[in-house]
Amino acid sequence: MAGNGGNGGILRRLVVAIAMASAAFTPLVAAPASAAVRFAPATTLVGGSMASISCRTGQCIATGGGRSSLNRPQEPQAWTLSKGRWSVVSLPGGTTTRQTLESVSCSQPNSCVAVGWTQVGAASKGFAERLVSGVWLQTPLPSGTPQLYSVSCLSRTWCMAVGSAKQQPESNIALEWNGTTWRQITTAAVTPSEFYGVSCLSSTFCMAVGYSGASPLAEEWNGTSWTNTSPPANPPPVGGKALAAVSCTSASFCLAVGFNAGGTRGGIVMSWHGSRWAVPKVSSKLSSAVWGGVSCTSATWCLVAGDVSPANTQNFLHYPVIGRWNGTSLAALGFTRVGRESALGAVSCTRARWCAVVGSYTTRDGAQDPLIERWDGVTIDRMWAPL
Repeated sequence: MAGNGGNGGILRRLVVAIAMASAAFTPLVAAPASAAVRFAPATTLVGGSMASISCRTGQCIATGGGRSSLNRPQEPQAWTLSKGRWSVVSLPGGTTTRQTLESVSCSQPNSCVAVGWTQVGAASKGFAERLVSGVWLQTPLPSGTPQLYSVSCLSRTWCMAVGSAKQQPESNIALEWNGTTWRQITTAAVTPSEFYGVSCLSSTFCMAVGYSGASPLAEEWNGTSWTNTSPPANPPPVGGKALAAVSCTSASFCLAVGFNAGGTRGGIVMSWHGSRWAVPKVSSKLSSAVWGGVSCTSATWCLVAGDVSPANTQNFLHYPVIGRWNGTSLAALGFTRVGRESALGAVSCTRARWCAVVGSYTTRDGAQDPLIERWDGVTIDRMWAPL
């Protein structure tokens, strides 16, 4: 994925609170049209929801949270796709009441950094994990680091992570990883503000997106400081609009997507052109779509993921949607229904003809399970669903 940013956790956290639904499933095994490997269902994957994914040739790593219960708090989970099969590992949650990995970024296979947040009682704070030789290790953060929602890594020795503090007024945060330690970087003086997504091309260019007041927020990193790029509100509905994810292929092109921050259904799409943001045309079929993930391989090709809720559907029953960017506009690529309610919140593309898209759906007992789909350049098919 260009920019190698982990996206989508904020959509699952804010928008896709899927619960209390009965589902009817069909056993699915991906039928690859142009892929080299056949994906097989893995029953060990049952439980939890995926918030982010990062793919490199030969491997994908997805992160999120496992199922919780009265006797067991939600623990962070990491799923690995290798040689056509998925496996999962749970990271101990300790004494926390809830813990999830919102974003993951892999600079190369088996070299990844994941960030998220942990909750103890009413308080929450950020945490970070690093994949080293197949083992996830927690990396200490600066004292007082708030919730982290996105990370973008260029190598084993450089990453940028972003998030926000929840105390009023909210304030965004950025952390830089040098391979050994994290350090906090001062962001542009915008209050209130929250960062939800980040995409970096080099240590001297990143774009971070989020929400400020009633308007979308986007700040550019030049290697020394952050600058507010002032994306248009265009026009803000009740509650405003927020950018949830961003993917950049050059300093003169990024695609950012998001959602209405108020109670109105609908999303937001903006393209960056080096010095300004534009609001492109979006297919009328996507008018109610809420976007949480984006991955671009060029200025003329991106895949975006989210969910829709038809106007004639009661109780806001979501189902997944995928859109494709062609350089000037966003068109609907596919709508899929899994169970009674489901959503996609993150996407990672290794090339224009191969992308993995993840999210979650509701089981018969009202719990969440992972939803994983793949674009092979021709069709969208299911990479995994429980039997």
